[in-house]
Amino acid sequence: MEISRYLRQDRADENGECSIDFRVCWKQQKIRFSSGYKVHPDDWIETVEVVVDPATGRRRKRKKFQTLDRAVNRKLDVYSYGLEEYFDKLDYYPTISEVRAELTRIRQAELGIEPKQPEKKKPEETAAIGPTFFEFWDQYMADHAGLKAKHYVRHFKSTKDHLLHFAPHADFKDITLPFANRFLQYMMKQGVQDETAYKQLKHLRVVMRYARKCGIAIPNDFEDFPSYRSIIQREALKWDEVVALQNVDLPNNLVRQRDIFLFQCYTGLRWSDLKHVRPGNMIEIRSDGNEMEPALRLIQEKGRRENLVPLTDQAVGILKKYGGTLPIISGQKYNVLIKEVARKAGLNRRVVLTEYYAGQRVDVEKALHEIISSHMGRHTFAMIMLDRKVDITDLSDLMGHGSISTTMIYRTIRGEDKIKVMQKAWGKQSAKI
Repeated sequence: MEISRYLRQDRADENGECSIDFRVCWKQQKIRFSSGYKVHPDDWIETVEVVVDPATGRRRKRKKFQTLDRAVNRKLDVYSYGLEEYFDKLDYYPTISEVRAELTRIRQAELGIEPKQPEKKKPEETAAIGPTFFEFWDQYMADHAGLKAKHYVRHFKSTKDHLLHFAPHADFKDITLPFANRFLQYMMKQGVQDETAYKQLKHLRVVMRYARKCGIAIPNDFEDFPSYRSIIQREALKWDEVVALQNVDLPNNLVRQRDIFLFQCYTGLRWSDLKHVRPGNMIEIRSDGNEMEPALRLIQEKGRRENLVPLTDQAVGILKKYGGTLPIISGQKYNVLIKEVARKAGLNRRVVLTEYYAGQRVDVEKALHEIISSHMGRHTFAMIMLDRKVDITDLSDLMGHGSISTTMIYRTIRGEDKIKVMQKAWGKQSAKI
């Protein structure tokens, strides 16, 4: 067994003093420990591993005039002699934990040094481990800002704002099923439509899942948060209504918005993808008849997948009219102007919309031109293709859906088709309302 002392000069404090440490080696094992004393390097004699009196060590350069600091050296010797006696009386080589236990005994019994007890922090002084709930929410949005569309992050920002108003001091441990139910009731009392309120809960559930993946301890019942099965009303224009839009006389500012809507009806593109239509996206592909046909090749904003969209003659005509780049404006302005276009085109067909507020059903009847929007052009494309007996799998590919189950939403029987089905079963009915 060998014991040596050395100065930790790599860890000097603000006064330049360094800790005196011990190194103990035996039978291919080694430990290091601090003596608990610090000295200035000028007061340490490395060759004999002793401390000199600071009053003489720094002023007198000649060692024969230096006097030793007997008090400190005596305490250092207690460690050395105590460990030597401990090893001498053993007939085996101790483990590291046994040697550390002996060091603790030497400190307490022979040097009178009690082990330091960790200070108990007051609850309010205890530092929080990891991010708070709302800090983590910001982290989630930052982590997904470059991976998702802009509106995705914007929706999560809206949910966070609602949560801050509802429970500004909420933390992960508070996000339980009762919390979710209270938040849902709060949203409904604010006049938020039921479907929107349930979407806020969906966002909350997504963030909680992400927190669990990041190793944060969260309540287990967040997967039981209530979900909403909405009544999906995919209203679309009939072909004669599309023709009415084509033929209506309009001022120039409305002509541009009408053309954009018709382009959606002919291609099925989402509003978010229209801004990416450029001359460079136009290609020609060879058809079965060995002829070259025009098409668009785009990376979809939603899902970031490549989609190849063949172009009809009407769609090509619109692109040529604007030099291959559509005159896109903001979505909000567009939805206002396209309603005016539809009104001038006489799209007055009555449509009943069903909505739920605080669990109460509300049926609202409106004219078609009052509810037309950018996404209705995409719906119209889907319904026209289905009316013309296009296979649902092919339609899913044309629309760039990630799953055919999304396209199946459009596969509903229209009113006139239902009449044909009933007449086939019951014959033509003569009763009138």
